[in-house]
Parts: sequence; structure tokens; C-alpha cells
Amino acid sequence: MKPILLRLWIISLIMFLSCNYWVIGASNSQSTEEAYVTLLYGDEFLLGVRVLGKSIRESGSTKDMVVLVSNGVSQYANDLLRSYSDL
Repeated sequence: MKPILLRLWIISLIMFLSCNYWVIGASNSQSTEEAYVTLLYGDEFLLGVRVLGKSIRESGSTKDMVVLVSNGVSQYANDLLRSYSDL
């Protein structure tokens, strides 16, 4: 593996392990082997996560959507994210 790819992989792994995550709009019985994954690292990007989710659903995709949530996201934004089951 190229050194830059290895570094990116390690950074991604560290970020994943240090984040909370939410699976949006899918129940356990409907889980797929593939998913769209995005990172939410500040309240100001919550709208972008919602728009992304809506766009993915409107395209007809049934894949899971996973949001990695950093510690910099407020409890209020976390609660809103959990309420987006309509995506």
C-alpha cells in the first residue's frame, strides 16, 4: 500500500473509533452490505447531512446511510439526527 493511502486509512480508522455513529433510515432487518458514509464534525453541517440523505433516497437507493458524529457536535444536533428516520 502506498504511504499516503496507509496514512489516510489510519486517520480514517482513528476517526471512526473516536466517533459516535448513527444509521439513518434503515432498520436492522433491512440492513445491506453496502452503505453511504459521511462525517458530521460540527453543528453547522447538519443541514448538509440531511440534504445528502434526501438526495440519496430520492435517487432510489436502498443502501444504509451511516453518519459518523464527532465529539464537537451538540446534543441537540445529535437528537435531530436521530429523528431523521424519514430519510
